[in-house]
Amino acid sequence: MTAAAFFDLDNTLIRGSSMFQLARGLKHHKFLTNDDVRAFVWKNLKFVAIGKEHIGDMQAIEENALRLARGHSYAHLREVAEPVINEYLMPRIFQQTLELAKAHLERGEQVWIVTASPQHLASILAQKLGLTGALGTVAEVVDDEFTGELSGPILHGPEKAKAISALAAERGIDLMASTAYSDSFHDQPMLSIVGRAIVVNGDRRLRSLARRSGWKSLDFRRSRLARKYSVHAALVALLGALAGIFGRKKR
Repeated sequence: MTAAAFFDLDNTLIRGSSMFQLARGLKHHKFLTNDDVRAFVWKNLKFVAIGKEHIGDMQAIEENALRLARGHSYAHLREVAEPVINEYLMPRIFQQTLELAKAHLERGEQVWIVTASPQHLASILAQKLGLTGALGTVAEVVDDEFTGELSGPILHGPEKAKAISALAAERGIDLMASTAYSDSFHDQPMLSIVGRAIVVNGDRRLRSLARRSGWKSLDFRRSRLARKYSVHAALVALLGALAGIFGRKKR
């Protein structure tokens, strides 16, 4: 059997919300419209702005994203996926987290991204980073069109642990020799099924759990002062992004 490392995406491997950045990129490359992105952003303002997760929130976010994709061509998504990832996700990579991932690869271990974001896009990101692959939420495609429905569950909370367990059985991965990384308390199931759990940029509840559980905790954000005012900074950044998204249309 082999060991593996499993990395959450949002705020662990990349800064902020991958869904928000992907929506921006897909709008820029004309897969989504301004109205699509405006509706998506405002419906998901809490998560985008301050990173507060709740399983119900994540389900709503994914359902909104699915509705946006309904009727769009899967071939068109494949066409724009790489430039979107290059322009909107790659610059937001935490280099320190990526170095951790590469260290696992150098030891001969598999490295997987595990995310609620779309699996197709997460797989391209994993390939670009030289990782083994990605587990993500799978949208249903019929006759090259997104139906607006899911093929399987939203990969969040306990579903991440189930997906990792299934992958381990399929690939011969020894979970007790493996490592998982996350920033979110809701990833406790994923962190608990491996032999080594490491908190990266953890939220308050996960940092508390890490202290009680004896898990290592890392923080790659710029400073504690920045985190103290992260809500205000995120709102400013969000308003700037909205101005960029919608201002171009007005001009």
